[in-house]
Amino acid sequence: MRFLSTNPLVNNTQALAAFDSLRPYIKKLQEIAQHGGYGVEEGFINVPFDETLLNTVVSLKEKMAGDGLKYIILVGIGGSSLGAKAVYDALFGHYDVLQPARTPKLFFVESIDFKLLRLLTDFLADKDPREVLVNIISKSGETIETSTNAQHLLSRLPKLKDRIVITTSQKSTGSIPTLEIPQKVGGRFSVFTAVGLFPLLCANINVVSLLEGAMEIRRLALDEDPKRNTVAMSAIATFLNSRNGKDITNTFLFGPRLESLGKWNIQLIAETLGKEGKGITPTVSIGSNDLHTTYQLYMGGPKDKFFTFVNTQKQDGGVADAVYKAVKGSFAENGLPFVELLLDDITEKELGAFMQFKMMEVLYLAKLMGVSPFGQPEVEKYKKAVG
Repeated sequence: MRFLSTNPLVNNTQALAAFDSLRPYIKKLQEIAQHGGYGVEEGFINVPFDETLLNTVVSLKEKMAGDGLKYIILVGIGGSSLGAKAVYDALFGHYDVLQPARTPKLFFVESIDFKLLRLLTDFLADKDPREVLVNIISKSGETIETSTNAQHLLSRLPKLKDRIVITTSQKSTGSIPTLEIPQKVGGRFSVFTAVGLFPLLCANINVVSLLEGAMEIRRLALDEDPKRNTVAMSAIATFLNSRNGKDITNTFLFGPRLESLGKWNIQLIAETLGKEGKGITPTVSIGSNDLHTTYQLYMGGPKDKFFTFVNTQKQDGGVADAVYKAVKGSFAENGLPFVELLLDDITEKELGAFMQFKMMEVLYLAKLMGVSPFGQPEVEKYKKAVG
């Protein structure tokens, strides 16, 4: 994956000054990486290197997911589902309806939707339990949507009682197999923990390659040279544009199967930065679909947006390539700031690299903005009011 500072429209002197302001934090992250573990909230940057965690996930997968597994039901919401969904949809999910014979398939039960639950239970009613695995994911163990969906699903399919895996930070109190989420790893930073690894591995996705991509980016993100640390420089470009009135950041993904990746990134930015009256509003565009929906607004509307174009370097040399070049040209001509993230291809390794890039980028953004990157106080108020 390559970062290109194509047309950020930022002052180079200001950008270097901002990088200098990040140096103490870069050093802190270097120390966290050196010591390993999850003793601090930034410890999520160590997850891809945790061989014990990976071995635990692999061991349980081998026990629970035999050759006959066809359907994995992930019951979770927010950070408990968005990361796995981003990877799965990019690799398989976008085309699932056209490949009915391809298994195992991963289904996501997120919001409370009783019609979905009814259709899902009807679909699973005649399936051999060995063909089904239910992964219930909730860090707190108290997420109202997840507990409601899990109870509804399992009350109607009691035959699946031995086909359940729980992923949580709470202590296991029963006989159901349980995978642990490190207490200090927040949900939106948890995709490389068992939260993401277990369901993706059960879906025959190469999680080792996913982690390898993340490892490479961590090394890049801890570099003290601004010419090499493109993660920090991407954060700086976003930050300086927000100070200049461009406080909407749009991730423009050229490929419909990357849409869930964009939604994952929306949560990451919104929950991390939206505090104390501060924040940057994240949005997503899909190319070339949204050239026929929001492009007019981008060109003719208020100049309050900063863009990150995400595309693959393996272009077909035909229409799609011509469209992408034309879009970049029109943005530059109209004075719209943008940078590029180019994936070699849509693979596990490149998706892992992208996600680690964005998770570490938002740490630097939070530091530049003067907000804590951790916690979600307003979300907790909502949860308390509901439950």
